[in-house]
Amino acid sequence: MLISILIAIPTYGQTVSISNLRYTNGALIPNGSAIEIYEGGSKSVTFDLKIDNPQALSIRGYLYVMSKKSSSESSSLQYLDVNFNNNKLSTWYSKEFTISLNASNFNATGGRLYGQSSVTSSSGGVIMGNIIPVKVIPAPVIQNNTITLNGSTIYGIIPTGGIGIYTYRWLIHAVEGEAPGIAVETTKDYIVPASLYYWTTINNVYIEREVWSGSKTLISNYILLSPLVTRSALTTESLTKTDFKIYPNPTSESINFESNFLENKGIKIIFNSKNWEIKKLFRVTYLMTTICFQP
Repeated sequence: MLISILIAIPTYGQTVSISNLRYTNGALIPNGSAIEIYEGGSKSVTFDLKIDNPQALSIRGYLYVMSKKSSSESSSLQYLDVNFNNNKLSTWYSKEFTISLNASNFNATGGRLYGQSSVTSSSGGVIMGNIIPVKVIPAPVIQNNTITLNGSTIYGIIPTGGIGIYTYRWLIHAVEGEAPGIAVETTKDYIVPASLYYWTTINNVYIEREVWSGSKTLISNYILLSPLVTRSALTTESLTKTDFKIYPNPTSESINFESNFLENKGIKIIFNSKNWEIKKLFRVTYLMTTICFQP
């Protein structure tokens, strides 16, 4: 059986430290405070990494920044290393670094970030620096995921909450109870393709926007695309008296229109009247028909 034995070598007063810790382009993180990362997100931090060598010993080795998922974790994750194998270390070494920490690399119960020196010469050993706690916290819920239709474009407002970075996908529903189709577009707004409008000749189709941010997600209100009817052109030259009939004759407040069209046609019916209030007397239920009033 092979037994591994770790021998600690005297370090002669050498120390490693992380100081001046702050969120990149953000607030300082006071000594003793934890780095906070939203669940499902990441956080960039900047700090000074320093090793002191008070006796100015000529040493060789590496300076690392490491993290552990939790205080009881045995394995570690390395972010950077500084090589001082050329005996260039004098009484101290310090440099500013910036690293990105992912929430997935830490337990919610508390991870840790620290500096570590591994000295390979006889004047040192493994030196672990001060420990910075890392805390994973729940992200705020996503709000304000609202969409509206204008023409053939569905516009979505920028949500709030989550980790502040948003990913979108568009859900297309046609048959109740079945999984929605997923549009290729992942943009904030969605231009409804003509092919989808043609699809609505068979089904009512409604569209939703789903938003992700960190570990949070929210589905918007829905936009309904009603079935469209394909219209063929109808000109005065193609319309004969036998195509169209109005009854009863003479007419009363109720007027019926009848045609012998074998295909869907767009019909414009124009009423000439001196009384503009005639608009209130007609109720149209045939979707193919456009009614215009002319006084």
